Amino acid sequence: NLDATLTATAASCGQNNGAFNVHTTGSNPTYIITWSGPVSGTKNTQSNNTLIDDLPAGTYEVVVTDRFGCKVFKKVSI
Repeated sequence: NLDATLTATAASCGQNNGAFNVHTTGSNPTYIITWSGPVSGTKNTQSNNTLIDDLPAGTYEVVVTDRFGCKVFKKVSI
């Protein structure tokens, strides 16, 4: 089963230099990673480890979708 672990790197005060890494397990690429929070975005990747960076501090809702359409929902604060 698809799963994802999110690891955060905190943003400096007033800076857009926060990040989170998405480590996926239990499925095969291609993955579509979407996030929403202070900023939103989408990234398609073939990697099981994907860095989403240049983010302001805040809480992000993250959805990882695999090539079969399976989804996992996570939250991360940076």
